[in-house]
Amino acid sequence: MAQDPSVFILGSCVTRDAFELVPHGYKLAGYICRTSFGSGFAAKPFSLSLEEIDPANEMISQFQRTMVHTDLTKALTQMLCDLPADTTIIVDLIDERFQLLERDGTIATNSVEMQRPKPLARYPDIRVIKANTDEHFALWSKGADEFAALVAEQKLRVVLNKVHWSAGDTGGGRFDATHVQTHNAHLDRMYAYLESRMAVASVSYPISFVSDHEHKWGLSPFHYSRDIYEHLIGELNRITLAG
Repeated sequence: MAQDPSVFILGSCVTRDAFELVPHGYKLAGYICRTSFGSGFAAKPFSLSLEEIDPANEMISQFQRTMVHTDLTKALTQMLCDLPADTTIIVDLIDERFQLLERDGTIATNSVEMQRPKPLARYPDIRVIKANTDEHFALWSKGADEFAALVAEQKLRVVLNKVHWSAGDTGGGRFDATHVQTHNAHLDRMYAYLESRMAVASVSYPISFVSDHEHKWGLSPFHYSRDIYEHLIGELNRITLAG
């Protein structure tokens, strides 16, 4: 009996949610979120440990601590190297909305979980690199090059989930247009870079992005209505069946 195809999600809940909401025939080999390519594929671990950043255990779940620890220690590369050769990596770049942190030449992702224990207040030598800037993109693209080289060496298949921020929600609400456009322009820049540097099967969306007003994670430009998740699974089925 054939085994279910194996997928590894490197991205965010916008991809992970599809596998909870839509019936599918895939085995989830792993899920890493809350890490920018600029941090996750950096050469050196961050100069502060998880214990130094969060001494009072303010990160409220083990999952959150694991994601931050993976980002800080740069464990992602080894995780990808350990994947079976027939694993498909699904990438989305929604978490590139986060700032990067620089300290002593090392980089970390300033995710929501990272912000909770307020390390910037205790370590004033940490420098913030804003999202959607050329400096952020330079670090991201360096990490993307490392990712492309790893994928080529390991002969792994990559599916690029080309999601964008939505302009509004199913309840008729609208998000800040300038904010949405800024993030979407940065996403398009990164998508184009990845597609020019490596062989990827891209999932594009002919339908408009609309956020679910009653999404389980709350209202956000990237917490979508169900049809977005259905489209992803449908396209993934098409890609994997094509071989």
